[in-house]
Amino acid sequence: MKVKYFGLICGVILSGVFLSNHKVNADTDERTINFSGYEWTVRNSLSLQGPGPNYFSGNDDSVWVDDAGRLHMKIKNINGKWYGSEIRNKQALGYGEYRFYMSSKVDALDKNVVLGLFTYDHNSNDAEANEYREIDIEFSKWGEDESENSQYSLQSTYQRPDRFKMFNSYLEDGDYTTQSFNWTPNSVNFESLYGHYKVPPADYFRYNSFTYTGDGIPNPGLATTHINLWLLKGMAPSNNKEVEVVIKGFEFTPYTPTEIIPPSEEPEVEVPPAETQLPEEEPEDTEPPSTENPQPEEPKEPKTPTVPITKLFKVVTGTFIGESNVQKAQKDLFDKLGVSANIDYAFKSIPVYNIVTGEFIGKNNVDRAIKDLRSKIGWNAKSAPTGNFVPVYRLSTGTIKGKANAEKVLKVFKSKTGLYVVTEKVSGNTYKLVTSGYIMGEEKAKGQLNVYGKIAKKNNWVVRAEKTKDSLPKYRIIISGFYGDEKVNTYKQDFQQKLKWDMHTQKIEDVNLYALSVKNIENEDAANTIINQMKGQLHWSASKQEQN
Repeated sequence: MKVKYFGLICGVILSGVFLSNHKVNADTDERTINFSGYEWTVRNSLSLQGPGPNYFSGNDDSVWVDDAGRLHMKIKNINGKWYGSEIRNKQALGYGEYRFYMSSKVDALDKNVVLGLFTYDHNSNDAEANEYREIDIEFSKWGEDESENSQYSLQSTYQRPDRFKMFNSYLEDGDYTTQSFNWTPNSVNFESLYGHYKVPPADYFRYNSFTYTGDGIPNPGLATTHINLWLLKGMAPSNNKEVEVVIKGFEFTPYTPTEIIPPSEEPEVEVPPAETQLPEEEPEDTEPPSTENPQPEEPKEPKTPTVPITKLFKVVTGTFIGESNVQKAQKDLFDKLGVSANIDYAFKSIPVYNIVTGEFIGKNNVDRAIKDLRSKIGWNAKSAPTGNFVPVYRLSTGTIKGKANAEKVLKVFKSKTGLYVVTEKVSGNTYKLVTSGYIMGEEKAKGQLNVYGKIAKKNNWVVRAEKTKDSLPKYRIIISGFYGDEKVNTYKQDFQQKLKWDMHTQKIEDVNLYALSVKNIENEDAANTIINQMKGQLHWSASKQEQN
């Protein structure tokens, strides 16, 4: 077994040993918080408990919900002891999708820190026999400097390596992610997305996933949702700094079983032949029939058998953008609802755009702008060089004889102007003062010269703008994946108002629209059931149509 799994195994084993005693081991009263529409109990322990083992603080400066409804959890040093934090939902939610909207960089945790998003059953009589019904998404390097930092798992991982997946979360441009698992009787589907989404707008927003469909998937029992932040083996963070994690929200969508009755073949109906009267032969030795006042027989209508009429319906979804998205939707429909569907081409297309900013000078400036974009409006983006460069200037004085004189002028110059300057040798025993920071571009250099030149002139100094050999590259920010003219223009205006940036749209391509259709549904109620399940579990719109 690889060394890097040792921490994982320890975490899993300790979790099973200690967490099962959590219900009775609280040393002080546990308080309750409201988060995302649910009541949660905040764990509080003064003795070492699992996982870890750790102390857990229930103080309101260790676990709290801010005015925006976001959950904050901390690892803190309290009176020389390190305390983790944990909350558990008071309500057992059962089968369904558990979705966590993270607002912290889950890839940047200290190597001794573990963040867990999971279910755990403390209360059922058969909890231990079902491995406490533990389903985990965890973020940790498990004490190693070089290790994958994320994992999905069902408990018994240390016995069943097919029940977990380790991978790397790498959040270059932001800290917003969506972490989820969908627990059904026959599968557990894990998913990690860049940004906060129920359904990712494009495939590349999904940076990892894992589906387990093997044996041993537990029933829900009384399992409840937990979030915890703790220290591996109770060790202090390797950098000895406190840790804070912020979670914007938690969302649960109940599982609804789907039963689709396949259409039966139309029964064959035997249609009897029309009755035909044949002339009767006269029997021998009988009198012929009387012809007196004969009454004509009324003609008999042939009997028509009753054939049952079966109405068939189909359910048609709204449109999906691009072939890859509709194929993913087709798979999701089957995996989550057990419904097979056809892909229908919608015979129209929609333009796809990027929103592109004006130019930022230097990598530091564009990186800072990307953080502003994420913090102010919650969007991730990437930067790209434009190929343009800006010359770098600095301000310099005239020459000063003698190093001692230069240093005297340096002090006065700093105090009078507030500029940070240093001495620079010109030749022999002559020096000049130069600004140490960059002045980016000729226009800014002229502005600086206009301000500080006036101050220098009052003191009989000479100050000039001096062009250096350096130049700084220009970058722009690209925000990808906007479909349709109306949508891209709406977002562009919103970004411009909030960030005050120059922004324009850039068309990438035209993408075909597709729909999914579920055909041969035998009654209207069954069609309505599928429509409601699509809306409730997949967040799709759909309509029913009667088939000819």
